Amino acid sequence: MEEGSQQKTIVILGAGFGGLSAALELGALKKKHRSDVRIVVIDRNDFQLFTPDLYEIAAATQHVESEEALKKAVCIDVRLGFAKHTIEYLNTSIQKVDPKERVVYTESGEIMYDQLLISLGSEPFYFGIPGMRQHSIPFKWVNDAISIRETIFHTMDTHDQVHIAVCGAGPAGVELAAELRMMCEHHLKNRNCFALTLVEGKSHVLPQFPENVQRAAEKRLKSLGIRMCTNFVIREAQEKKIISTDGRELTADIIIWTGGVKASSLLEQTQLQLTAHGQVDVDLSLRSKQYDTIFVIGDCAQVEVSPKIFAPMTAHEAVHQGPIAAYNMFAQLRGNTQLRTYRMKNEGFVIAMGGKNGIVVLPNGRLLTGFFGFFARKFVDFRHFQTVLPFMQACSFWYNGVKTMMRND
Repeated sequence: MEEGSQQKTIVILGAGFGGLSAALELGALKKKHRSDVRIVVIDRNDFQLFTPDLYEIAAATQHVESEEALKKAVCIDVRLGFAKHTIEYLNTSIQKVDPKERVVYTESGEIMYDQLLISLGSEPFYFGIPGMRQHSIPFKWVNDAISIRETIFHTMDTHDQVHIAVCGAGPAGVELAAELRMMCEHHLKNRNCFALTLVEGKSHVLPQFPENVQRAAEKRLKSLGIRMCTNFVIREAQEKKIISTDGRELTADIIIWTGGVKASSLLEQTQLQLTAHGQVDVDLSLRSKQYDTIFVIGDCAQVEVSPKIFAPMTAHEAVHQGPIAAYNMFAQLRGNTQLRTYRMKNEGFVIAMGGKNGIVVLPNGRLLTGFFGFFARKFVDFRHFQTVLPFMQACSFWYNGVKTMMRND
């Protein structure tokens, strides 16, 4: 059989936000053009973790749900979305990639590819802080959230007062701190037995956001009784203690790390050159600058959108990048050299602030707070579920998540 008549294969590594959006776009393109291209998604998990709701799991009260039910509230069965697109799903661990031979090695065997998309997400990054990995609980995966929940309740059973330090006041840290405080407010008999400190190295919480967002968040956090310890650059973590670079000490029964993430360390097994931040340098078509058969999106990609301005490591950008990379890979297989260009989209942002409260940052910079913020967050969540699941399953998943949250509140 001639090379041109052989079935082509596109392999996607990772079924997170970016990988899933790319796979579904490829499925739609395959159907539209009646192509026989083979689409294979590889991930060690059989679900997509909906990380925006992870704080709800960490703050779920003891009587709310079983561990299995909690996982179902944030774990999307990606195979439901693949069914109508004839997308293959390999539930296995990725070992390495040989870009010269165009082979992906997994625990289940080898798979050849014509086009490869790397969307492996990120993992906690501790900035080399001595002791932080050993003495803190990360907040990245569903098991982390469950571990936080279990540790809090175990500590409450053995201590008269529990002090929690959440290290890192970006969106994840702020949302987690607010929801943990709401859990204390509504479900503990003695509110004073629970103290929570939000630690941040910069001068304000949400340091990457405009001042009006910071002020709104700090006002809400203060009203919840959360102590904000800013300008606290952590030098070292010890058992139940963190120490700043200027010698200040903060003791806590539980230390939670929300201070940073980095690209997946699996990138080190791809033979690709990595940047100083451990990412793959790509052009605006999201294609690797080393191999034109490899595209990279999400947290694994370093995309310079303008001089010294890089795309942020957010789920929103990964979802936006996925269809662009999908189109470009499909175009290359068809011999089309006109590739689409990635541009960042400002569609605003929603930050949950505990209970039925949130902050909506509109594209024009204006804010909506309180219940409007909560409502906007739930709407954004449903819109995502609707893009990755059949409609009825999307409704069911959204309802289960809201039900869990309402029981928390």
